[in-house]
Amino acid sequence: MLQQRRLDYMFSYWVLIAYVLFYFQVLSYNPKHILFLGVLFNGVQLCVFIWHQITPFQIFLFLMINICIKIIPIYTIRKTSVSTKDDMFYLGLFFVYIIWLYINDIDIHEICKIYFQYRDPILFK
Repeated sequence: MLQQRRLDYMFSYWVLIAYVLFYFQVLSYNPKHILFLGVLFNGVQLCVFIWHQITPFQIFLFLMINICIKIIPIYTIRKTSVSTKDDMFYLGLFFVYIIWLYINDIDIHEICKIYFQYRDPILFK
């Protein structure tokens, strides 16, 4: 059960850190594709939120957060090229994230509930 709400339990924040490291040329793996995938996932989340009549304020916050952690990063790296090695790195990062959840005894189903019920670990404690 997810008792502590920590940023390291949300994969989006892992990708955001990777983006910052890439942007400042500390990491050589381009996160453009994983950010696009995140935006697609957020589109599905938004549809679920609207379907379940999440409040307009929560939808607004959701959109603002995702503009900051996905849309702006995509815009800043829009002219960069992506290779297969970049995609493989982020696939590996996702597996490390799953292992991290397992090590911390976090149920992946709880994480999915958070993603689709909009219980953001920072804003809605």
